[in-house]
Amino acid sequence: MPWCGRRALAGAAAAFWVGRFLGLDAVRKVAGPRQDRFVELAARRGGVAVLIARLVPIVPFTVVNYGSGAAGVGVRPYLAATAVGIIPGTLVYAAVGAFGSAPTSWQFLLVGAVLVAGTVAALVVAHLRRRRNRVDRAAL
Repeated sequence: MPWCGRRALAGAAAAFWVGRFLGLDAVRKVAGPRQDRFVELAARRGGVAVLIARLVPIVPFTVVNYGSGAAGVGVRPYLAATAVGIIPGTLVYAAVGAFGSAPTSWQFLLVGAVLVAGTVAALVVAHLRRRRNRVDRAAL
């Protein structure tokens, strides 16, 4: 893992433990209601929820960190999902730095396409899971 990835993982782990220490009520006060859905999913699905959140660039990194700790996600699943989930972002930042001066180059366009495809894929998976859970609840 590149040096910047290790730093991101260390910062995420520190915020996770802060969330765990402060508890759910304190995290809700700081993050607001936007993290309630994530905390609910994280409490049920743990690492899967963290991985999906990491792969969607519009989900705030810190909300995932604090929310995971407060929701009781296991340390190992959290760290594994975070380590895997930050790889695409790290690669995108490195590619933007390398090819950002030529935004019409094929390398820059490829990175943008991969970022968009990854975001769409993660959103589709999250939507399908949410829909399946609604159907499962309705069957009860």
